[in-house]
Amino acid sequence: MRVEFDRYGAALRDAYTILGERDFLAIFETEDREAAFKSALTLRRHGLNA
Repeated sequence: MRVEFDRYGAALRDAYTILGERDFLAIFETEDREAAFKSALTLRRHGLNA
């Protein structure tokens, strides 16, 4: 995932596995909304969807 994030100019800052309704939390930074959208799609493609 980090390679894809780098391609979009995004930085994956941290990731947590948690218990509850949602099982994974990813924190990333981007320069713009387009990069944020592409990064969110990357997470979804890897099975980390809401």
